[in-house]
Amino acid sequence: MAVFSACDAIDTASVEQQPVAEAYLEAGKDLPEVVLSRTAPIDAGPGGQQGIRDADVFIDRLGSDGSVVQTVPYRTTDTIGFYVPDSPAPTVQGGTTYRLRAELPEGGSIRAVTTVPTAIQLVASENTDATFQSPVQPSFTVTRAEVKDAPVVLLFTTTSQLDFEALSEDELIAEFTPFYADAYDPDEDDIEDFKVTQSPILNEANYDDNGDGTITIDFPWIAVAFFGGNEVAVSVLDRALYDYLRTQEAQQGGLSPGEIPNIVDNIEGGTGIFGSYARASASINVQRP
Repeated sequence: MAVFSACDAIDTASVEQQPVAEAYLEAGKDLPEVVLSRTAPIDAGPGGQQGIRDADVFIDRLGSDGSVVQTVPYRTTDTIGFYVPDSPAPTVQGGTTYRLRAELPEGGSIRAVTTVPTAIQLVASENTDATFQSPVQPSFTVTRAEVKDAPVVLLFTTTSQLDFEALSEDELIAEFTPFYADAYDPDEDDIEDFKVTQSPILNEANYDDNGDGTITIDFPWIAVAFFGGNEVAVSVLDRALYDYLRTQEAQQGGLSPGEIPNIVDNIEGGTGIFGSYARASASINVQRP
């Protein structure tokens, strides 16, 4: 909003509404839900974005020649805009291409394609009981994934194992690591939003290729918000998620007006993200210095 305040007034009534699609496929897991909605003007406020009813939604699994091997129809749910597989969801196959198709009730359609990274496995983990900001960081060795048309990039997602229902807000605040303790504003933030945190995208400069089909990556301390037990997931991103997140990070990087790049997405006929990833998880315990 600070950017817009320095620009000429924006006629929000003239903003063209677009359909939005969102779905994330994980190698080795069931096909996920698909969320369809419409964009809203910037002055619409919270809840301005509306779910799309009664769309015809399908995900196709494609063969190496681009032919359709399997089509999975989706059905609506009680939550407007949320769609789930109409029958038992098949498992997402790593290294395979999937296509999202959605025919919209008012006309128009959405198309998107993702090739899922091959599944990864956790081979070894070290220093999983570590002191915060110690030079001896937790590290993880995983099998190297194959990613189509993109470099092998990773990110960490950390989920605190603290009991957010039993502990008071003050007790949770006392467990914040220093960076998040400084960032948290009780008047503006919901502490539940800090339960899951994410690292920046990590590329080949941030991990070691061991030359035996595995890579080793150190856990960045910025990715943990709370002391104590945490579940850590390391994910390898497909081209679509990589492009989406790297351009999102660029937008949040303090660039001046006129230099802010657009988000790169892979949705034809709208906007959003139809991406995929491979993931391996482990547990760590982060002790106070």
